[in-house]
Amino acid sequence: MRNVSFLQFCGLMVTLITGVSTCDLAAEEEPYEIRYTAPLLPEGVQKVFWFKEDLLLAECSIGSKLCVVIDLRLREAKIERTENGVEFSAELANVSRQHSNNAEGNWILKNDLISHGSQIMYSCLLEVYSKPDQVYCDAKWTTDELTIRCKTNRIYPEAMMKVDIKNKTSSIISCENTRISTEPYYYRTECTYRIPTHDLHFKKNEIDIYLYPNIIGFNNSIGVNVSIDITIENPTVHGNICVDKGQYVACRCIKLHGRQDVKSVEWLQHNTTFANKGFQASFIKEQPENDDIG
Repeated sequence: MRNVSFLQFCGLMVTLITGVSTCDLAAEEEPYEIRYTAPLLPEGVQKVFWFKEDLLLAECSIGSKLCVVIDLRLREAKIERTENGVEFSAELANVSRQHSNNAEGNWILKNDLISHGSQIMYSCLLEVYSKPDQVYCDAKWTTDELTIRCKTNRIYPEAMMKVDIKNKTSSIISCENTRISTEPYYYRTECTYRIPTHDLHFKKNEIDIYLYPNIIGFNNSIGVNVSIDITIENPTVHGNICVDKGQYVACRCIKLHGRQDVKSVEWLQHNTTFANKGFQASFIKEQPENDDIG
């Protein structure tokens, strides 16, 4: 049996043991770089090659550390020696999902050691997302609830929405996603969230909205933030609302700021609630020492 040195053995294992991983996410229409560091190169390697699936993109010489870009979807390919080994990188000038320049798929780094079995040194699956475009959000308040609606003209993949109400609640909302094009397709999205009034502050409500592509594990960094402040005023009354009618006092509730959403009020005398829920009420007059009407 032929003797094999430790370095030769390690080099052979690097060529045979390969891992297919997931690349970092790539944002459409932005630059992107794939990096891989080999702690130890197989003995005899002279060249390495970058592929996207079966398409050859670049060829690099280990000795000269020079790379030749073959496919123009790459801006540059490089070899650099670092304290951790030899680093290989491939830089895309502008990530795309269009058919002729689609960056999605399996990216592979191979060496030229055909006789050592697998030539694959590194492989990762690249996913491309499209950030929400032209995001618009509004909020409408009625008696019972606050309704928040957000829209985006284009996103990929399908959208989700996160709503945070400061010091109150946080929710993740499924959205209505409509496919708007042929492949590579995108979505037009509308998200609706309804919050009961009793879940809000009777004061300023700071609402943070985050609309993002639904990619597991990446929902905190690939979307668009929108902030909305809503002030809800606690219904109050003011003015000279009670009139002495002799044996009784007639009172009328006046709403502030033209609020049309208040449907009923409670009338109290000595902290006792009366059944009357209308905007007018009459109270029998008491002795002067107990004349405490509210």
